[in-house]
Amino acid sequence: GEFGAGSLIRISGVVGMIQLNGNVYNVLSSSPTQVTIEVDATGFTAYISGGVATQVSYNNPTAEVVLHSFILELNPSYLLS
Repeated sequence: GEFGAGSLIRISGVVGMIQLNGNVYNVLSSSPTQVTIEVDATGFTAYISGGVATQVSYNNPTAEVVLHSFILELNPSYLLS
């Protein structure tokens, strides 16, 4: 399943980049196997494997996608000067 832009997801089970686990992130875009979230990963440990993203929603709380690969992008426009 894919998550729409603006969806909120909670991430768990990530190996390596454990700073992501248990937190809720805004989805910028997604595909069946990748999700791009709004996060500044500077200083995070390297992503190794695993991870499940669960949509935070009252309508469909069980939608899940397994993260086979992980893309973290930070658009400079999100940074406060």
